[in-house]
Amino acid sequence: MLFPNYQNRQKVYNRIVKIFTRLSKELHLYYRNGLTRPIYSIRHTYIKNRYAENPQSLEVIARQSNTSPKMIHRNYLDEDDIMMIEEYRKMYPNKSSKN
Repeated sequence: MLFPNYQNRQKVYNRIVKIFTRLSKELHLYYRNGLTRPIYSIRHTYIKNRYAENPQSLEVIARQSNTSPKMIHRNYLDEDDIMMIEEYRKMYPNKSSKN
């Protein structure tokens, strides 16, 4: 949760959205398939990338994302994602290991 102790969280959220929109447009990432990219896409990308780096850290990722491992599996990781991550690790073991 962003700024949980801040009194006017809506104001902070609006500012974050404005910055996200500006930066995304500057980097040509705001529009995808003709649609605007929502701010929660950052959360989705973060969770999937962190899981791809280290699936054993799902508990940590869940805590960092203020959710549960069950919700991550249900909403962010489908069987195709997990299969693709496993295949990538088999094909590129040196790239996927953090040793």
